[in-house]
Parts: sequence; C-alpha cells; structure tokens
Amino acid sequence: MEHYKKEVFIKKMRYFLCILLVLPVFSCLVKAQQKTSVKKGFSAPKGFGYRWKEAFEGIPFKLPDGIELREAIKGYSGFFPDSCQGITWENMKSEGALVGVCGGFRNKTKQAINVDLPPGLILISQSDETQHGILVEKLSVQIPSEQYLFAPKDSYLAAGAYCINLGRPGGGNPGFTYKFGPITTFKPLLDFFKLLEKKEKRVPGQVPDPMISAIIQGCIWNIISKGYLDKYNMEQFAKIPDKKK
Repeated sequence: MEHYKKEVFIKKMRYFLCILLVLPVFSCLVKAQQKTSVKKGFSAPKGFGYRWKEAFEGIPFKLPDGIELREAIKGYSGFFPDSCQGITWENMKSEGALVGVCGGFRNKTKQAINVDLPPGLILISQSDETQHGILVEKLSVQIPSEQYLFAPKDSYLAAGAYCINLGRPGGGNPGFTYKFGPITTFKPLLDFFKLLEKKEKRVPGQVPDPMISAIIQGCIWNIISKGYLDKYNMEQFAKIPDKKK
C-alpha cells in the first residue's frame, strides 16, 4: 500500500511540474497572438473571450431520456480523485488541463444508456472566479440501468475541457460547479476540432501530455481572439503527432 501511495504521489508531482513547465508556453502563445492581426469585422461569439458576461448562443444540449445528473457538475483535478469517485488523471477523458470537470449520471430506465457529449459542448461556470470550458472531442460513457440509491464509479465522467475566456482564471477546483450549456456553432472552432480528430492527443491510460494541452489551448485562444488560426499557432499545432493509420 505504501509503495502504491508513493507511486501515485510521484505521478501527481510529475504532472504538476509539467504544468509549471508549460506555463511559459501559454505566455509565449498569448504574446504571439498579440502580434497577429484580427480578422476584419471579427468579434468573439457571445460568452467567449472577454464577452463572458453575455449568454452563449448555439444548439441546445439535452441528456438522453431517462438520464439525469446526480448533482451539479463539479470542478475536477487529478490531485483530488476522491472528489470524483476515485477517477485519476490516467482515467479522465480528453486532456484539457485548465478546466477539469466531473459529472455523475443516474439512469432511471431498465437498460444501459450511452451518454454522448459532443465536441463544442460548453460547460458554463456558475462562478465568475473561474472560466467557462469547452469540449474539443466527443466523449462517451455508458450508464448502467436502474440506478436509484447507489452511485457506481462507471456512472461518473471526469473530463478535461479547455478555457474559452480571457480575464478569468482556470478551473479544476472541486469547489466550483458547472452546468451544460449549448453546443457552439462558431465555425472556426468547429473546423479546428475537425483537424484535432486526426491528431494523437494522448495515449489512453496515461497522464495527459501538458505540452499538447498547452498547444491546443493556445490554438483555441488564438481562434477566439482573432477569428482564425494564424501561422504561428498552425506551426505549433503541427507538432502534435498524427494518429497512426
């Protein structure tokens, strides 16, 4: 047991140190964006960038019939796996490091149901002290049937979303709560998510790669700020390995 605890601690510290190492990358990405021009006539969509006080627009998201949230969606961090049924960084879905969320689902039917969260789904923070988030890829979880009193681990989903605001700190604190927002129709971001489908963002069962997270986050901020992916961020994006055919 002691050996296991030591191993877990080492993994956590390694990930924490990696995040510290990539913070300068975020700074460089922001500075690079400031040197590029904004697309003529462009303005960030409502809720994005500095427009975080405005209501999001998009396609309404609805959970499948018979499925409901057990409680409010909470912030998630691999440093506190007990806050999300013991789910660790290795088992979280997607790799966004700045807006981690945890959601528990209840299935009131007599058959298992798949819950699909689409790319572009917005997670709205219920506090001005932390960012709204967005999913960059489809995430799925199968919820077992007839759950009333108990909350099995496989009915929970920990996911790494990405920041979509400027001027607000990142999330990941279990003390913050979120709710499902709409699915964005902001085409430049949706086009970017299509490009991401061809990239090997992480190896299942391994801790997310902070450098890849930093590059993706920089690209998202670039698109939200400028309306397109500029040359510098395209070069950074190209550093993410392609999926093996």
